[in-house]
Order: sequence, then structure tokens, then C-alpha cells
Amino acid sequence: MLNLIWNFSFFIITLGILVTIHELGHFLVARFYNIGIKKFSIGFGKVLWSRKDRYGTKFSIGIIPLGGYVKILEKDDKCSKIIIKKRVFSEQSIFKRSLIIFSGSFANFLLSTFLYCIIYIHGSYNVRPIISNVITNSIADQLNIVPGMIIKSVNGINTPDWNSVRMMFIHDMNNKSLDLCVYKIYDANCIIKHISLNKLNFDYHYDPFLYLGIVEPNFNFSNTISYIESGSVAELLELRIGDILYEVNNIRVTGLMDFISKIICNKNNLIKLIIIRDNVKHIFNFPFKLIENNKFKNFLGIYTKKNVLSNNYKVVNKYNIFVSIKKSILNTIYIVRLTVNLLLKTVFGEFKISNLSGPIFIAKSSGASARYGIIYYLRFLALISINIGVINLFPMPILDGGYLLFLLIEKIKGKPLSKKFHSYSYRISSILLVVLMIIALFNDLSHF
Repeated sequence: MLNLIWNFSFFIITLGILVTIHELGHFLVARFYNIGIKKFSIGFGKVLWSRKDRYGTKFSIGIIPLGGYVKILEKDDKCSKIIIKKRVFSEQSIFKRSLIIFSGSFANFLLSTFLYCIIYIHGSYNVRPIISNVITNSIADQLNIVPGMIIKSVNGINTPDWNSVRMMFIHDMNNKSLDLCVYKIYDANCIIKHISLNKLNFDYHYDPFLYLGIVEPNFNFSNTISYIESGSVAELLELRIGDILYEVNNIRVTGLMDFISKIICNKNNLIKLIIIRDNVKHIFNFPFKLIENNKFKNFLGIYTKKNVLSNNYKVVNKYNIFVSIKKSILNTIYIVRLTVNLLLKTVFGEFKISNLSGPIFIAKSSGASARYGIIYYLRFLALISINIGVINLFPMPILDGGYLLFLLIEKIKGKPLSKKFHSYSYRISSILLVVLMIIALFNDLSHF
């Protein structure tokens, strides 16, 4: 229950910050051009708080925190008896209108840049790309990739830490192949490992490198259970927090990844699991199909305590303010490009729609990142801010990108599109957006 309250609280905080920044972008540019603004709302539904400023703009907070809006003065607003033409949005030039519409997403990008700048100035621990473990019989194992190897580059791009490795992997994982340049600590000669990705069926809710059998140091968990998912196989078997994973089919377990690899190796057999509880061994027998039918639930729904990393694995990224500004701008641009690329691949069917995530995933991720500390949460907030900025520029009529598309058509035609066309396009895109939200929610629930 406390975990649910924690995740929900940070979901509200995260969404509140991102929506406010986005709408503030629209608001400030419209106010700069002295365009009439009737309402600035964060949230929908019953109004919890409201007030008017000296310009007549009503600020309010709604009870449903799933968005917000800025209502700008239009010439057909019936509540205005006298409308000053220069303050009406539709009477502005296409350039001004486009700038006002684009400013929402731009504010999200600015927020991300600011947050990354804070992270770089403060300094954050990252993990060197040292392979902690390799799952038995996995693709990595078959390619003779062994624990202790360091990943120098992915497809020719230098990767100084695991964050950069993951970014490159996600960026290129829809390609037919992946080239990893690895080397051993005592031998700096680079060895190219060519990995075919054709037959891999990725689920983006899980760490992509586990599909290859590569285990990162920060995934080097112990064999002591620290958390059990509700409705999981572990709960069905009545495993408990504090239980120690001891053996799988009479073979000792050294950690969570070792446990996972032994489960995978026995996927066609009956699994015999031995755990130690209060210094007493307990035996559990179950078929592998029980896990398959439960969609793995993070492999039985088990989380274990995280091992403390030695300093050999850690690298500190800390820069002065000028370098931080430059790196944060470049990092934001890179993630924007990566997000656009992934979005386009999803639209054109290269990525499965099942990888689309919704509010439950965001709530769990925001709560999880906050547990690790403020820097991890700021990094998560920056990433989600970029995602919101990019998605809002998608050319659907109900989104900012759709409005920008209409303005482009208006510029080409020399006159605006008809109100009837606007009305029909908004209805169709609203239905499509609701369908996508339902799919995202269904995907979240299937991984909950």
C-alpha cells in the first residue's frame, strides 16, 4: 500500500511539473505578443483552486491531473462583447501562431536541458561498461563474451559508461545486427563481436541487454529476496521477503542473474527450487509453463537486494558550468532525435505496439527513480519531459503538431482550412488518441 502511495505521489508531482512547464511555454509567448489569454488550467474537472490576474486571465487547478491547457482569445468568443483585433490569436501572423504552438514543446526541451545541466554540475555516478556476468547458453555466451570484458563501442560509437551503451543499443536494436567492440582489462586490443538481431523478440519494459545474456554491474543483485510482485508466481508459491535463493535443479544459485539463467536453461523441464528461510531449506516444484503463463513477471516476480559496487566499476561525471551547458544541450538534442526515431519506427510497424507505455509505467518508474535519489529522479524527469515535447509535435490535429501542420497548409494555400475540416479531423484524432491510451494502459496492466 505504501509503495502504491509513493508511486502515485511522484506520478502526480512528475505530471504536474511537466504539464505546467509545457503550458507555461504557450502562455509566456502569447503574453509576450500581448495576445488575450482567457484561462490557464492545470488539470481537468472540478476546480480545486482559481484566481484572476490583472489581465483578466483565470488561473486554475483541476481535480484530474492528466493534462492542462491555455485558452487563448478568439474572435468568435461570445463572452467578449468588444474584442481588440490585435489581441485575437487567429488574427496573428502564421509565424507568431506557430511560435506560440511550438513553445509548449520547446519549454519541455528547455526543462530537460536545465535538469541535465544540474546533473552535470552536481556530478553523478555512472557505471563503467564492464560486463558483470554472462547468462549461460545466451547469445553473448555463444559469442565467447565473458565476464570482465569492457564494452568500448557500439556500432563504432564510443561508450564510456553503461548509460551510453544502453542509448546506443536502443537506438540501433531495430537494425539487423549490432557490432560490439569489447576488450579485456589486461588486453586493450579491441575484439569485434557481431550480433544478429533478426530473431530477437524484444520487450522494452525489460532491460534489452538481458536478451543477449549480458549482465551489467548495476544489475548484479544478490540472492536474498527483497520484494515480491502481487499476483506473481512467487506469491503463488508463498515465497517471502528475506528468503534466500539457494538451488535450481540441484545447482547452487549465486545471485539473481544466475538464478534467471538457470531457470532459462531448464525451460522444458520441471523446476525444483530450494530456498533458505530462517536457516531451514524449503523445496518448491513447479513447471516452467507456470512462468510462461504469467508473462514471466520479472522471473517469478522476485526482486533481490542490490550488491554494493566497488569503486572499480564507478565513474563520476562532473563538469564546470560552461561544459555542463554544452553537454546538456547536446544530450537533449540527441535524445530528441532518438525519441523521434523510435516514434517513427513504431508508427511504421517496425516496433511492436505492445512496447507502448502509459501512466502506470510512468508512475512506477517515477517512484522507482525517486527511491534511488534526487539525481536519478531528475534524469527520469528530463527524459519524460523530452518524450512529452516530442509526442506533442506529432502531426495529429488534437496535438500541437497537428495545429502546426494546419498552419503550414494555410501558408501554402494562402487561406486557412475550413472549420468543418477542423471539426472532423479533431474528432477522428481524438478517437485515435483514446485508442492509443487504452492500448498503453492495457500494456501497463499486462506488466503490472
